[in-house]
Amino acid sequence: MAKKYNFMDCTKRFLREYSLVVKDNTLKRYENDLTLFYLYLERFGPQDVCGLTWEHIEEFFSWWYLRQYMGCSLTGARGLFATLKKFCVWLDIHKIVSLEQTWDFEDSKVLKENVERILMWERDVAERRSFHMEYWIEDEIEEAEVTEGWFKVIHTLGVKGAIRDMDDDSAYIVRFEGLIADYIKPGDIISAALCRDEKGFYVNDSIVWFFYPPMAYSYIR
Repeated sequence: MAKKYNFMDCTKRFLREYSLVVKDNTLKRYENDLTLFYLYLERFGPQDVCGLTWEHIEEFFSWWYLRQYMGCSLTGARGLFATLKKFCVWLDIHKIVSLEQTWDFEDSKVLKENVERILMWERDVAERRSFHMEYWIEDEIEEAEVTEGWFKVIHTLGVKGAIRDMDDDSAYIVRFEGLIADYIKPGDIISAALCRDEKGFYVNDSIVWFFYPPMAYSYIR
């Protein structure tokens, strides 16, 4: 029978070894990052570390971290990527789980770029709202709203794009207004209100509630 490995036991071993080679603040970051990842694994991951795969890492970043963790940030995400990669390498060195199973080097670059893109949008929107109170106001949204739900971005061209309702498969040509126009890409998924004025359908920063990269499509719950 194959030996089973508990995640927290592996984390303690990892931290004990690295306590000899890194500074205390770096070690604390490793501990915080792995504890955060464990919160995800408790509900959605394997009980045995040997069952850990790249898909768990991908789901954690593309969906769970962006939606479930209220403290997500650009700096935090970059640190998390580094910590989890280091932990996966450590698991491989100790022959607990192969690196080939837990980390995809090409996909991780794409995932990191996408997560950073969305967090940069959130940061820029928050910054603009702190200086312009009208960014918090959804003028006459009840009169303008057509529908709300989950939409997948099919195509973008400048500030316009095509989106598809993930519930009933209906498609819309829309304007992306505000900062979202600079960040949204084909394949992205948004939870938003779709509104309409005399120029047609539109989506703006104030009515996008959740924003995920393309790879989140398989994981959103």
